[in-house]
Amino acid sequence: MSNNSDLEPRLPYTKVCSWPEPPPAGSSNTASMLELNAMRSNPPPDQGEAASTTFAAASYWDCASDSGSSASTAGFDSTRAKVQEKFDIEAKPWQIGVINDIVQHKRDLVALLGTNGEKTLLYQAISVITSGTILVASPTTAIMEDQCLLIQQQGISATALTSRTIYRDPEVWEKVEEGKYDVVFVSPGTLLGARSVFWQRIQEASEFCQRLACIVIDEAHLVWGWRDFRKDYRLIGHLKDSFPHIPTMVLSAVVTPTVLDYICTSLKLTSPTRIYTEFLDHPNLTYVVAEVKKHKYEELSFLVPSAGGVESIPKTMIFVDNVDEAIEVAMYLRTKLPGGPHVDKAKLVIRSTSSYLEPSTRSKFLEDFRKGNTRILVCAEFAVINLDIPDITRIVQWKIPKRLTFAVLIQRLGRAGMDALLPAVALVFVEKKHILPDDMHEINDSDFKNSRAPVEIEDWLGTSGLVAALYKSNLPTTREKTGSVYGTIDPAILWLINSVGCRRRLILACIMCETALRLKATGNCGDNCLYTSEDEGPPEVEIHDVSLRISMRYRRNSREGTHSPRH
Repeated sequence: MSNNSDLEPRLPYTKVCSWPEPPPAGSSNTASMLELNAMRSNPPPDQGEAASTTFAAASYWDCASDSGSSASTAGFDSTRAKVQEKFDIEAKPWQIGVINDIVQHKRDLVALLGTNGEKTLLYQAISVITSGTILVASPTTAIMEDQCLLIQQQGISATALTSRTIYRDPEVWEKVEEGKYDVVFVSPGTLLGARSVFWQRIQEASEFCQRLACIVIDEAHLVWGWRDFRKDYRLIGHLKDSFPHIPTMVLSAVVTPTVLDYICTSLKLTSPTRIYTEFLDHPNLTYVVAEVKKHKYEELSFLVPSAGGVESIPKTMIFVDNVDEAIEVAMYLRTKLPGGPHVDKAKLVIRSTSSYLEPSTRSKFLEDFRKGNTRILVCAEFAVINLDIPDITRIVQWKIPKRLTFAVLIQRLGRAGMDALLPAVALVFVEKKHILPDDMHEINDSDFKNSRAPVEIEDWLGTSGLVAALYKSNLPTTREKTGSVYGTIDPAILWLINSVGCRRRLILACIMCETALRLKATGNCGDNCLYTSEDEGPPEVEIHDVSLRISMRYRRNSREGTHSPRH
């Protein structure tokens, strides 16, 4: 692969599928959805290179299925037993597959995991089995500190090379160099900055390099999402240049194939690369998109009921763009509590959290939220990770920041409805600038016009063509040259906001999830499916005090004079 850090990766979708042999003359270069599913669900049991059918230079292992996870795979039972002994956990077949790929085959891989991905187990187990050091590149101090604390609680020696750690322990660099830690967390900036202390201190002959067993790129969707925001992400492929024989494990939320291709190219992963996928579809989750119309945060007032005790407030998470806004939203919502912001325990009931808080404070806030003492938690950026709270019934994304990626948005929305028996709602508030006008003739760029289209069932080729057009340019700066505000938003998010079709089906289709092919629209999967334009008579629909009358679809139908619920 090229060493050019500004390399624009291949454009997938229309050319995303390659066969072991060239397809017959005259055939389409794009596989049908059923063919793609067969590739994803049935990798060779022995994980051999020769038999592997490739998809975007990759072979897929669908984590939702045990297909391909045969116990005859070399070392499978042995690895499972070691994980069970050390962590007292019955590891899933795909987790054993990931661990074996790294430990036995020294193979680069990508794991696209849903909210319950249990990813930290992967590199903990690799460290224990190999008795080696794992280098984890993470994007933020909060993520590094929280994951480091989690691993230390498992009895594994770990450190996060943050300014706080270095201040408290000036000898931490020497300890890293001497191989004293099993897991080392570090930011891409610390690794790849022009004056990187890491490369000044860590020499090839050091004990650290001798023990290095695996390089982990965590939250890898940010390799694409932050490449213009944090320039160090463009250099992250240099890690493979420096450690060509060390396997790389890439961990990410679900991503579109275009973004996945960019990640694999930028990180210079060996080909074919094994791709593990696990997306947790939530049939009990209703997706709603609403326009911000009122002053400041008035649109959020409904989150706090005017009557009843604080325990009646559904467990809610709100995601905002920055720390100041998180504090402001929490303060505003406290004024809506019965008795006002000075009511007993108001600051406990509604809290804000951010990466600026100490790890122990963030952990305490999350524990209060888990127990139900805190009912509404307002989160800034990457303040919350490793969150497995099944009874969250409302997720709110407040506006669409410029750097928000589709992967992060879906990861956030997926924190609602983890308990399949509980109805839940994912509410996205958007500003008018991100809403396409009713008169599409006002749109000059034909690519943006695709953002109104629905994902039609059984029409995978049509869907792939739409997404390909939306992502035809991988660089936001290129899209921004159109002069349109629509060029400043992740194309898949723009489509999710403006599509007139099923939002759940669109999400699944964007990440090439097989469920999208056969998903029938139901009344509870989103506002677009609930409100059709067949009959008159506006229904009143509420889910955990969220009235769907605030949705863009309801308001559009109000202008057209038609409402109809689909049951």
